[in-house]
Amino acid sequence: EFNAIRYTAGYVPRALKKKLIKSARKNKKDLLLCLNDLIACDGEEPGPSTEWIYAIDRGGLTHVNNLTFELFLTMEYCIRTHILAGRSEFGDVKDQMKNNEDVLFCWSVLTASWSDEAATTILEMIIDLWIVIRGFSLASALVEQYKVTQKKTTQKSKALRKTL
Repeated sequence: EFNAIRYTAGYVPRALKKKLIKSARKNKKDLLLCLNDLIACDGEEPGPSTEWIYAIDRGGLTHVNNLTFELFLTMEYCIRTHILAGRSEFGDVKDQMKNNEDVLFCWSVLTASWSDEAATTILEMIIDLWIVIRGFSLASALVEQYKVTQKKTTQKSKALRKTL
């Protein structure tokens, strides 16, 4: 699971960079520089889950540094506790993640040299994208679970909402 989190954590800065380049924000250059701080540099000690990422990389993956990976790992633990508790409203999960002490600690270590405005903006963007990614992942897992329990595939069948 660490490999999947590191892989997905590399997607987030890449997607946010693309989004920021197309945006018309005033502080776009500052935000892009801050996003570059989340990406791994060559002189850093590799983490335990980096071997798999380097093995599957054919030159297009974005690698995150170990501190960024720890941030995404704590965000994943936070999301899982909310999903298991049955609180899956987007606003509730977002508020809980923004106020989680572990997430804020990892974020403060990562953004020690950033301005407060850039740090809060990027944190909100990261949390929003991470919740969306994990929401789609959870939805596909639920569909797969449904197919297994019903012992049938969803090909050539009506939509689930219509059959209910």
